[in-house]
Amino acid sequence: MAGHRVPVHGQDRRVILAKESEPPKATAMIRTPPRASGRELLDMKASMLAKLDEQHARRRDYAGTAWLDAEIDCMHRAVNEIRVCRGLPTIDRAHIARADRMAAGHTDYASKFSLYCAALALGPWKP
Repeated sequence: MAGHRVPVHGQDRRVILAKESEPPKATAMIRTPPRASGRELLDMKASMLAKLDEQHARRRDYAGTAWLDAEIDCMHRAVNEIRVCRGLPTIDRAHIARADRMAAGHTDYASKFSLYCAALALGPWKP
């Protein structure tokens, strides 16, 4: 198969065409936010963990398991605040709930959940 190159973030990415005889199509420049550095991810994780700790301290204020929803809502707001500041679209609460489920059951739940939320806050979300 033949292909051509399309500039993305100053780099060339290979675009494979469906047919060799098909001419390259005009494409718009693909704009995505720059990726976060490892240090930025760790700093954001620490920030998310602090927000999660604040919410954990309020667990007794909720009846039954209502604190679970409050915790996910808190992290959802925190993630979207950062995404808006970075020029990224907001994400649904379901993405945060999924991150919570992925971290659930681990001995380092808070660390994993805050890391997953940090990654969602800093990067593009691909559904």
